[in-house]
Amino acid sequence: MRRYIVLVIVLLFFFITAYAYGVEIIDITDIKPGMQGIGKTVFKGTKVEEFGVVVIDTIEDKSGEGYIFVKLTDRRFSEYGSIVAGMSGSPIYFNGKLAGALAYGWKFTKGPYGLIVPIRRMLSMKRNFFSWKGILNEASYLSVSGLGERGYEYLNKLFAGYGAKMLNVGFIKAKLFKNTPIIPGSAVSVDLTTGDLSISAIGTLTYRDKDFFLAFGHPIFTKGNIDFLLSSAYIFGIVPNMEFPFKLGAPIHVIGTAVQDRREGVGGYIGKYPKVISIIIEVKDIDNGKIGFFRVKSVQDEELFPPILLVSSLEGIDRAINRIGKGTSKVSITFNRGGESIVKLKDMYWSGEDIAAESLSGLKELVYELEDNPFKKINFDEVKVNIEITKHKNVGYIEDIVLDKDKYRPGELIKGDVTIRPFRKSPIIKKISIRIPDDFPPGSAYLLVRGGDVTLPEEIPEEQKNITDIKGFIEELTNREKNNSLVAELYAESFAEAIKKADKTKGGLTLEQFFGGLETKRTKRTFDMDMIIGDWVEKNVTIVRKESKR
Repeated sequence: MRRYIVLVIVLLFFFITAYAYGVEIIDITDIKPGMQGIGKTVFKGTKVEEFGVVVIDTIEDKSGEGYIFVKLTDRRFSEYGSIVAGMSGSPIYFNGKLAGALAYGWKFTKGPYGLIVPIRRMLSMKRNFFSWKGILNEASYLSVSGLGERGYEYLNKLFAGYGAKMLNVGFIKAKLFKNTPIIPGSAVSVDLTTGDLSISAIGTLTYRDKDFFLAFGHPIFTKGNIDFLLSSAYIFGIVPNMEFPFKLGAPIHVIGTAVQDRREGVGGYIGKYPKVISIIIEVKDIDNGKIGFFRVKSVQDEELFPPILLVSSLEGIDRAINRIGKGTSKVSITFNRGGESIVKLKDMYWSGEDIAAESLSGLKELVYELEDNPFKKINFDEVKVNIEITKHKNVGYIEDIVLDKDKYRPGELIKGDVTIRPFRKSPIIKKISIRIPDDFPPGSAYLLVRGGDVTLPEEIPEEQKNITDIKGFIEELTNREKNNSLVAELYAESFAEAIKKADKTKGGLTLEQFFGGLETKRTKRTFDMDMIIGDWVEKNVTIVRKESKR
């Protein structure tokens, strides 16, 4: 009786998998050389068309899993020369049964030869999520639209570590179609961005069961769990290419979400949509008054979002000022969630060669630190980057400081006039003041006045902060000194003076005395200026003991 039950269960499992949710499938073990079948894909527009295939043989890879080696027999491929990038996922049928997805090909072949990934392996994505590189390591081509040559090169550089192949298609936009049917063979696009910048993997839908779909037959990045946009796609045509012919296409409408990026392909759901981050780049050219906008919606991926934000910002600047060269910029960066600001940073930059690239330096540091912080993921749904740029060198250099007196008591204000010379202009005076802490030790002290991006003298240590939570992390990021900061710092004693004292002391100092002298007491105040501040000056001041109360 027990054997009978087991047999029924095995037969029932075979029956279910053989029909795969209503679509009859054929197993690779039933595929024989010489068998003829059909494939489905889009050659132009959105119309699904058939093409012929013939089986050359079946192949078993080192992992024990198989592929079906085929040749495409449609006469159109004599013009293309080989399988076309963008056909990945094209469903292949033998005797009316689904065998799998056309997924892999080879460069520089003299014929349309390729490999089919069996549908059983693709269906395993629904119940066995694992990640492994495909045998040919064939990632999808990423079709990039909306970038100039410089932006495209920058994107290639930022994406270099992901193994993605980029295809710059210029500034194309799909023709709009309403209610485009999404069926096996339809052209689809898995998108990292939409809007003024489109980064998309164009491929073909292999299988659909209600809202669930499978496509491509190979990975995009092999990232595993993902939350990418799925769009219907329009194919303008096929471009013959010596390396690899490709479908020239573009997304039409967002229709769902891709949630799996695995060795077996891409899977997800139609009618469900991922969360995205809105990127708004606003650039004003001060010299001519022109304002440019660059708007993008990006997937919420901790690894991919930073390069997407950076290349969007670069393209936004390049389009707005329409030049590459020197200049000064004011940059404001705001990360928002639900309409409220959670991180905000302002700074100024100067470059004598490339102000657009220099303006990204603070943004690059900020976004990577946010995404890589050790405390918790910072969720945001919008990033605004506002930039003002001029050709003029808006930089001032500190020349001198005059203090109101030489001796001070703890608790008093040190007041001073700082002389700053703006580039090729007359000097200006900036009045500053800094309060001496009540517990500041008496004796020799030093007032250092410098620009925010000026390297500290060697004898003055960097201030160390102990950050223990995400709130402190964000505060440290947003309160950092800026290039346009005028910084006044008061030190009780410098490293150099402590060392000199140790050298001159007869009999030397104990370790406790020596290191006690190196524990520098410090206080600081920062002033925001409307120019970048360079250079530094240091003044010696004397702190006298506080008068005791009688």
